[in-house]
This record gives sequence, C-alpha cells and structure tokens, in this order.
Amino acid sequence: VQFECQDVQPGYIFQASSKGLDPSKVAALQKATLYYAERNHPCADIFFKDGTGALYLVDVGGTSNISKAQTNVQKLSDALAQEGLRDDLGVRGLKGVVLLPNIMNSSLEEDEETITEVIRVTGAQARDLLGGLVQLLAWLPDA
Repeated sequence: VQFECQDVQPGYIFQASSKGLDPSKVAALQKATLYYAERNHPCADIFFKDGTGALYLVDVGGTSNISKAQTNVQKLSDALAQEGLRDDLGVRGLKGVVLLPNIMNSSLEEDEETITEVIRVTGAQARDLLGGLVQLLAWLPDA
C-alpha cells in the first residue's frame, strides 16, 4: 500500500447506534491524512484513505494472548464482511489490517470458517510498521 502521510488528525467514522461506518464521516476523510480514533471504537484504532480512495481500517492489538489476538482479527474481519457490501460509503474498496506487535508467532492459525480479508502483521514486522508509535505499547492494556 502506498500511503504518504501529510497530516495526522483525530477522527471517528463509526455510527454511535449501530457501530457501522457513517457514510458522511467516511466521505469527509481527506487523502494523505492518517486518522486515529478519538474514543472507543468497534474495530479500528487508525484509519485512512489511500491515493485510490480505498479505506483502510487498522487495529493495533496490544495483547500477547493468541486467543485475544484471534478475536481482534475476527472482529475486524466481520466488520469488513458487513461494511464491504455497502454502496453508500463512496470508497473504492475496504481493507483491514491488524497489527499485533506482541505476538511473536509469524502467523496465527486460521479457522477455516474465518473470512481472510484481514491482513495480519505480527512481532517485529508490526513493530517496524508502527515505527515510533511502538513506544505506546507500554501503555496498551493486554486486551
């Protein structure tokens, strides 16, 4: 994914009632801007639109528990399956990434029933993608 971040902003793109994506808030997202969730969110700590207009939802899991990590992956996968069917979002695709810097296994075992629309990045690779944000891991709850 080519994403050149020119700005970082707080944001919230979820509907309060259904926890689905809010089309008007998604439409207001600017390209080249990385957004972080202002408050509790159903599935994405970070989100952005790439140069093609695809929306990326990124969850950063602070857990070292594989079962909890699988739950995070499944939650985002479920959201992608549900939200990806919507025509009213005005995006050129919906992508999901779960960064799991405290999971040292190179891959999580996948349930064959699981939708695999979510990219999972673990261990050192996740830490590399987080860059300086990896310092925040000390404050993330093991949830």
